[in-house]
Amino acid sequence: MAQDAFTPQPIELTRETSHDLGVCFDPENIILQGFYTDEISAYRARRLWSQTLSAHFLLDPEHDFNFQILGNPENAQYTLTCKFVTACGRYAFWRITNHQAPEVQYVIETAHIPICHSRHEDILCAPDLHSIHEKPLILSSGELSEMLFPKPNRKFSSWLKKILSVPFITLRNYCS
Repeated sequence: MAQDAFTPQPIELTRETSHDLGVCFDPENIILQGFYTDEISAYRARRLWSQTLSAHFLLDPEHDFNFQILGNPENAQYTLTCKFVTACGRYAFWRITNHQAPEVQYVIETAHIPICHSRHEDILCAPDLHSIHEKPLILSSGELSEMLFPKPNRKFSSWLKKILSVPFITLRNYCS
């Protein structure tokens, strides 16, 4: 009887699921996304992201990266998306997401928070930049060894054994 009560039931999703607040990145599409509860925070973040990317990486806001703000006032969800377009922009994205520019990462994570004494705890508790993917970008030692040293292909190994079993004199006569 206990098994009947816990049988899985299919569900139908009728709306998009909400993201956690904070900033995440998508390494495949080379974008940063910030999720905020109000429109002012999204626009404040856009201004500071643009200033920071221009100052630290000498990127041109009209050429190297593009911003888009999408909002849903009913659910209090606003999304700031920054897409890096040029090679310089992609390199800046790589540095931000691989902990090579911690000062820029900090500004991007806290850009939506006004700087004042009353918001000090909000700045300290701002969520860290994270990937939208479940898997970490850094491979574990097992995955890395499988990638670097794949299991041998049986067809290739049997072909190689056949080649090595042929006497050297036969190969020499065949090649000349």
